[in-house]
Amino acid sequence: MKQFQIRTVIENRSRHPVAAVWENAQDLEHVAFLHRHTNRGFRLLHHERAPGSPNAYDTLIYSATRKAAGLIPLHTFGFRKIVGPYNIHQFESIAQLGWTSILNSQLVETGDAEFPTLMRDEVIVDLPVVFRPLAKWIENSLRKHATVQCAEDEPFRARRQELAKREIHLPFKLFATSEYTNFKARL
Repeated sequence: MKQFQIRTVIENRSRHPVAAVWENAQDLEHVAFLHRHTNRGFRLLHHERAPGSPNAYDTLIYSATRKAAGLIPLHTFGFRKIVGPYNIHQFESIAQLGWTSILNSQLVETGDAEFPTLMRDEVIVDLPVVFRPLAKWIENSLRKHATVQCAEDEPFRARRQELAKREIHLPFKLFATSEYTNFKARL
């Protein structure tokens, strides 16, 4: 099937320091709960963390259910890798539609007192040519999705920042066990 690409850069700003935004960016546990308008579920399939790594994980494999137009469930399969400080690469496939997307997500300290963190997402979506007439709408939907999730994350980031001030660092519950670990334990 013939494919075409949508390439876009999406930028949002946060009122919170890069450390709080980074902690939130690594945490996919909150996706199904906090972002209910765009997501229905998240399942951790496997994760890896190198000994001594400063990250919550280095590589993550997951499946998720997204909501298209707020209604239609789309089942995705994805890989995520932390490639450097404040930098995540992600691949996601929606087999139902023949779509794949890759993401280079970076956090940048701006030096701005009001909005100290810039979230910059470089997105490339490969999709069947039949969707070409919807290209602008799809790109605008990607932007809207990122803007909505950024706004929904701001209170979550504020809470993380408050906990950090109190020296309370809660672990990500999600990373306690994966589907693969649970499967191996049952054998």
